[in-house]
Amino acid sequence: MDSNRIKVLEEKYWKGETNLAEEQELKRYVRDNGKNVSKSLADVFSAASKSDEPTLGRDFDDAFWDAVSGNSGGRSRNFQAFHFMRYAATGIIILGLSIGFYAVIDWGEKPSETVVQSTANDTFTDPEKAFEETKRALFFASQKLNQGVQPVSEIKRFHDSQMSITGADHSQTDKK
Repeated sequence: MDSNRIKVLEEKYWKGETNLAEEQELKRYVRDNGKNVSKSLADVFSAASKSDEPTLGRDFDDAFWDAVSGNSGGRSRNFQAFHFMRYAATGIIILGLSIGFYAVIDWGEKPSETVVQSTANDTFTDPEKAFEETKRALFFASQKLNQGVQPVSEIKRFHDSQMSITGADHSQTDKK
């Protein structure tokens, strides 16, 4: 093989411009001769040839097949935990359904009695009671809204003082 061609192929290789056939030709030349090429190229190809066949030891294969076939002790613990979780989930579902049915059926109390008790305090039949109850509810809501306005006014006061310290024109913030 021509030494000039090898030099050209080596330059193309380092630039990343070789195709697979040219790379194979270069690898063959380095493996057979090794002359007329740089030491770094020879090192790259020798390292690549050593790493082409990665192998795992026999102990890895044995451990893998033991784990797959279930010969290890860990599998039985996981299997037992799976069964426990399955039974626990079934118990939780049954408990939830029984509580739900109990709430729907409401054993122990007759529905007609609850209707009578709830209508005794009902304000639907007496308009004055309904008006007073509504007024009381609106007054309560008004008090809660007024309590919420106080912290907002403090925030606005803080914002205004911050704007005055920075010297910013807060006339636009007042329009909001």
